[in-house]
Amino acid sequence: MSNASSLGKGVHTEETVRLDHDDQSKSDHDIKIVKRKTMDTTLAFMEEHDSEVPEITPEQERKLYHKLLRRVFVMVFLINLFMFMDKNAMGFSKLLGMWKDTNLKQKEYNNTNTLFYVGYLIGQFPGHLLFQTFNKRYFMAVTLTCWLILMFTQLAAKDYAGIATIRFFLGLTESSVTPCIEHTLGMFFDSKTQSVLNPILWLGAVSVGIPTGFIAYGISHVKGSIHPWKLYWIINGSLTFLLSIWVVLDYPTNPAEYKAFTIEERVHIIRKIKRQNRSSIEEKKIKKYQFIEAIKDPVTWLFSLYALTSMLANNMNFQQQVISLSLGVSRINSTLITVAQSCYSCAFFLLGSFLMTKFKSSLCYLAVIFNIPAILGGFLAVFLPWKNKIGILASCIIVHTDGFAYILALCWSQISAAGYTKRLTRTAMFMIGYGIGDIIAPQMWVTGPRYYAAWGVQLGIAWFGSSLILLTIRYILAKRNNERVKGLTYDSDGNVIMKRYEYLESGSDAESGKRETDVSNFDLTDFENKEFIYPL
Repeated sequence: MSNASSLGKGVHTEETVRLDHDDQSKSDHDIKIVKRKTMDTTLAFMEEHDSEVPEITPEQERKLYHKLLRRVFVMVFLINLFMFMDKNAMGFSKLLGMWKDTNLKQKEYNNTNTLFYVGYLIGQFPGHLLFQTFNKRYFMAVTLTCWLILMFTQLAAKDYAGIATIRFFLGLTESSVTPCIEHTLGMFFDSKTQSVLNPILWLGAVSVGIPTGFIAYGISHVKGSIHPWKLYWIINGSLTFLLSIWVVLDYPTNPAEYKAFTIEERVHIIRKIKRQNRSSIEEKKIKKYQFIEAIKDPVTWLFSLYALTSMLANNMNFQQQVISLSLGVSRINSTLITVAQSCYSCAFFLLGSFLMTKFKSSLCYLAVIFNIPAILGGFLAVFLPWKNKIGILASCIIVHTDGFAYILALCWSQISAAGYTKRLTRTAMFMIGYGIGDIIAPQMWVTGPRYYAAWGVQLGIAWFGSSLILLTIRYILAKRNNERVKGLTYDSDGNVIMKRYEYLESGSDAESGKRETDVSNFDLTDFENKEFIYPL
């Protein structure tokens, strides 16, 4: 019998496990007859190269990690940063004169934000299907091109109808960018590393107010024929154009195919992910049973509900500009308040990232803890007298720790599911909840200047209620883990002994075609693979 991908020398053979799904395999005694297209896309690469590559040394592992950061993480970080620069642009629209030029009113401004997320919601399942089916580099390149065209089209907008239409299509275009980069990270980094890197990835989102705030502040002093808000969009679009060129040339596809890494480096990347995650890296075939399982899993719905409830507070990124103007802060100085808020958020994200390195199994508890300052800020904003200008402005800044809780939950929703279609469905449902929450959020801010109803929803639902949802998810997953650890077998070093499968490709000769591989190459869901341990 020839051995396939063993994922390194330290993996032990325990027993043959029977697969149950007709669309994935058929059982022939203790041998599985498997359609190759239903297996992990990295399997063929590992069958060819795994046995030739020795175990990685600590020094090689350190260098490979730094290379992964340079070649994969930096790119997805910049994509996320530039996407939020575009989202943030509407936050500066009133300060830079767009409202005046296009006769935009507060209600219409709220509607443009809502329409952006209507497009965002509609684009979820089609976008997820596209980036699973096609090469991720092509998907991201086409997406960025459409995004770029729409950004420059914004310059021609003359009224509310034009702005609203463009914002809708921008939401539709950007809808799958976040899920795509999250799944890209999942293909190159194991789940523990991913949970540490995610807050740093989203540092770009919360820090975007620093460069954009200073850009807006500088542009507001420019006197010329080009109106300040148009100049802001031109700068934003030009930077996005440069990024799109890099994406076309070098966006990472999957670790078996990405040739920025040597064959040895690709083997080491795949080995580490599979040993840690014990699940597949990428699968191009949509599996109906995995979709159904994801929909039936209550955890999927709880994560989606969390995204919806937590995003009821997301309009604070835009609304604090309106509140600052209502308090008598000048347009120019309001941009500096945005910078202060971004610096505050960055500090908490850095603190949270540091805590993640120390408490890697505390995703839920850290998320809940970071909601506490948001609740405190909300109470201050409600109960401080209106004349306490500094106190209210500070309150609007304090609440932004909730962003860290959201990022941990987004990461947790993905790494707590196995099976590529199930994981993709979980992420899509999470982003649908995100979109619905963001559709509702702008419409809450209609009774200024105190906005008591909006603050009440944020306090009771977005921060306190969402924390209860996270604790419920943790309770369910911890209970599942308690049942699973009893059935695991460990080697002398304390590592889980991964179960092995014998299989035949469909149509193969039983003598010459017999193969053996571990559980991670069969793209099993977390319900099927009892070795999968849920991160908490």
